[in-house]
Parts: sequence; structure tokens; C-alpha cells
Amino acid sequence: DRGLDSYRRSVISVLDRTDNIGFPGSAGPRFRLTDTFVRPNFTVASGTVPMDWAVADHPRLFIVGPAGSGKTSALRSIAVGAARMSLDGISSKFNEYLPMYVQLRRGVHLEAYGAGLEYLAKAAFPALDSEEMLVLLRERCEAGKVIFLFDGLDEIEPHLRSRWLEWFAGFLKTYPNDRFLVTSRVRSFGEGFVDHGFSAASVDGLNVDGTAKLIRQWFA
Repeated sequence: DRGLDSYRRSVISVLDRTDNIGFPGSAGPRFRLTDTFVRPNFTVASGTVPMDWAVADHPRLFIVGPAGSGKTSALRSIAVGAARMSLDGISSKFNEYLPMYVQLRRGVHLEAYGAGLEYLAKAAFPALDSEEMLVLLRERCEAGKVIFLFDGLDEIEPHLRSRWLEWFAGFLKTYPNDRFLVTSRVRSFGEGFVDHGFSAASVDGLNVDGTAKLIRQWFA
């Protein structure tokens, strides 16, 4: 399917990159996220588990962590891996899913709330705003084969957040069989999520081995 292939290529092109902080201007080097990212552990109710296990075991996951803890990189790596159909191990089942990554600080538009999937398609990838893409997204949603990755609940402007949460609750009821991951730096923003079947997880800092692996991959 050409539309699906085009979408997958767009996901990879937009998300498989690092955002480097500390370099002057735009002079910093750009690396592929998948070449540098080290999967962290998540702490959930059952204890500390690898990120892949937490995502695979919980269809709806609310992920909390401070700035720089790896929340965005985690969501992007899942989206890119699913788009590339290269996820392995327990995560390999997500290769059959259509990833939909939405950065919430850039993708919240009140005038679009009544549009449902149209809103998400425009927020995620405006360049792919086509009727063909919307039909494909709708078919996948109804089949329970989309993994939604909403990044930065705390970054929505305060006066818009309650409206978005209301919209999101309705969206969950419309598409109950898809997978949902939501990140936030503020744990309290997810208090109502438990009523919608979400499990809470926190991102653990990298241990010594993880830090060493990150350094090796970065400089390689």
C-alpha cells in the first residue's frame, strides 16, 4: 500500500533523530535516535522491568519522568521501530501496528476537537493530510492496530488541558482496543487516567551498564 509506505517513511524521517542541547546555534551534529538510544527500565506496580516489558504488558500506560529522563526518546524509538517493522523480542508484535506520535505542546487545537482522527492526523503529520491517509488510519483504529504515543501532557497550556482530557476520554471510548502511551513530567496530571484503565510507570535513570552503553553508542 503506497499510502502506508509513505506514512512509515515520514515517521522514520521525522522521528529518527536526536535533539542535541548545548551546541551553539544549529552547529550540533545530528544522529539517528535508533543508533544512540538505550532503553531504560520502567517502575510499574509490579516492580522494575525493562521498558519493552512494561509497554507490552500494559495496553494503556501513563509514563512519568523528569525532564531529560528519556520519555520522548522512548516514545520516538517505539514509533520508529514500529514504522520500520524492526522491533524485536517481546515488542515485535508492534510491528503490525501503525504508530501515531503526537507532541502535545504542538498538536492541541481546540477548533479541531470535534474532528477525531482528522485532528490526530493533522497534529502528527500535516504533510500527510489526505483522505487516503484518514481512511487508512480509521481502518487501523477500528481493527485495534494503532499505537498512540502522546508526548508531554504537562506541556499543554493550562487553559487547554482540561478540554483535551475531556476529548481524550471520549476518544478512548471510541477506540478501546488500540494501545495508548501518554507521558508527563507531572504525576498528578494522570490521576484520572486510572479510571480509563491506565497503569502508571516511572522512567528509571540508567545504571552504570546503561550509561556505559549510551556513551559507547554515542561516540561510535
